[in-house]
Amino acid sequence: MVTSSKKFYVRFGIRVWKKGEEKPVFEHDMNLASQRVCVYFPMGTLGDILAWFPYVERFRQQHGCEVVYTMAETVASLFARSYPQLKHVDVQAAGEYYASDRMGLFFDDAENDLQPMDFRLVGLHRTAAHILGVDDSELRPQLSLRAPRTIAESYVCIAVQASTQCKKWNNPTGWRGVIAHFKARCYRVLCIDREDLHGQAPAWTSCPPGAEDLRATGRWPNGWRCCSTPRRLWGCPAGWRGWRGHAARRW
Repeated sequence: MVTSSKKFYVRFGIRVWKKGEEKPVFEHDMNLASQRVCVYFPMGTLGDILAWFPYVERFRQQHGCEVVYTMAETVASLFARSYPQLKHVDVQAAGEYYASDRMGLFFDDAENDLQPMDFRLVGLHRTAAHILGVDDSELRPQLSLRAPRTIAESYVCIAVQASTQCKKWNNPTGWRGVIAHFKARCYRVLCIDREDLHGQAPAWTSCPPGAEDLRATGRWPNGWRCCSTPRRLWGCPAGWRGWRGHAARRW
C-alpha cells in the first residue's frame, strides 16, 4: 500500500520501478474526472458546514467528478434542493471511492498534514477550499430557506444555546426580560434550540421559562424553517445563525 501523511487534496502521481529496469512497471496520475469522491463532514455541527459546503460544489465543477458527502440527515436536508448534483449518503454505508476528503477544524495539526494552512490564519470558511484545493474566494451557501408559514400569530424566535459557555448570554435574568418584553406585545416566543439541555456542570442551559420549546411541542427540527417567517430572531453568537443570515443576504 502507498500512502501519504498529507490528507488534503494533492494531485499525486505514482511510479513503480522494478529493480534493473528503466521504465516503470506501474504509473498513475491522479485524475478525478468522472470518479466517485466522498467528502466527510462532522456529524454534530451546523454552522461550520454552512460555511464549507459551497466549496464542495466548486470542487465538483472543477474536476467533473461525482461527489457524495456524509453529515447528519437533518442538516443534509437543507442542501438537497439547492445542490442536486451532490448526493448525501449514510456515513455507515459501505462504498468504494476513488478519493475522499475530511472537513474539520484541526487545532493540533502542527505538521499541516490535515490542512495545508492553519484555519486560524486563513479563516474558518476558507479552510474548506484549501483542503479541497479550490479557489477560496467567498461563496454564499445556497439554502432552502423558505417554508410555508404554519403559525398564524405573530412570533419571534430565540436561540439560547451555543457551542461553548463563553458564547452564551450569562445574564441570569436576561432571557426572562426579553421573553417578557415580547409577550407583553402579544408575540409568541419560540425557542428553536436543538438540545433539551446543553452545557456541563455547573452551567447548564435549557429553554427559558415563558418560551415555547419546539422540542417539547414536536416541531423541531422544523425550528430552522420557523426562522424564515418570524418578526425577529434573537440568539447567542453561533456559526449557524451567522451563515444562515449570510445565505439570506441579510449582510
